[in-house]
Amino acid sequence: MTALIAGLTLLLVAIGSHGPGHPSPPTTDPAPIRFSGPDWSEVLERLEEDHFGPRATEDTRREGIRTLRSIVAPEAFLPMIERFHDQRDDVRDAMLDHLAEQLEPGQAALAWLAIHARDERLRDRSTQRLKKPPGHLVLDLLDSSLRHPNMHIATHAAHLVNVLEVTEAIPLLINTQITASEVNRRGIPNGTGMIRSGRQISYIAGVRPVFGPGVAAYQPIVGTINEGFAVESGTGRRLICRPGIHQALVDITSREIGSSTESFGYDVAQWHEWHQSTYLPFKEDQRRQVERQESIKRRAAEIERSRSRQGSGT
Repeated sequence: MTALIAGLTLLLVAIGSHGPGHPSPPTTDPAPIRFSGPDWSEVLERLEEDHFGPRATEDTRREGIRTLRSIVAPEAFLPMIERFHDQRDDVRDAMLDHLAEQLEPGQAALAWLAIHARDERLRDRSTQRLKKPPGHLVLDLLDSSLRHPNMHIATHAAHLVNVLEVTEAIPLLINTQITASEVNRRGIPNGTGMIRSGRQISYIAGVRPVFGPGVAAYQPIVGTINEGFAVESGTGRRLICRPGIHQALVDITSREIGSSTESFGYDVAQWHEWHQSTYLPFKEDQRRQVERQESIKRRAAEIERSRSRQGSGT
């Protein structure tokens, strides 16, 4: 939860620095930002003690939830998450529903939870409340999280990119499905060999319909995920494969293009070639088709208006 608190503090301070009633950025670099409003940590601590303790009745809990949902200041979202992320489901769900109603600041807080919360159920419930298309605060958060050195954080961000259908992140997914780390700092001459260690995980990537006389069935298509690392001998560079990011990349690109991209594996060069020569022209053709359809609709509407005017004699 430490990473959640530190990162979300910066995010919500940035959110809180815009709009009426919110604090302005500091005029000098070393000066801390101080909110003129209440100390939300103390306010929410009292709310928890008074309404969500072990002896609280259901009526008391409902009253506390109503109070919680009346808090709309973006600077309260961080201490709210910190205070109630381990509460019972009625309080947690009320908090998530409340954040979902708070426009872009609430969406940013939900996205952070969906990426950083250690509780899988909390991540899932936060994800379910995110809206498409995501706003710029969520997109910025996804960008920084995909680049994060922690594999779990980057994987959760990739999952969110897939769920929210952020196709703009495809190049970043391509680049971050493999990360390099230095494992040998001695001056060893460069070599050309590659030492690999890992395992292959099989899964059902899809099904293929099979037809015959009196037979209708589906044949499974078995896919493979490579998990592990590779070391370039003599260079000291270890290339770490990130299967969660890779699978998100395969899912979003296969869905976009209408055919499986799984055969590219972790070949970054092949992925970039596909993105430039296949995906971008495909999307441009889609855009032109949409423009043509919109042009046809506008022309049809103009003709209909013209006929209506002629029919009315005007």
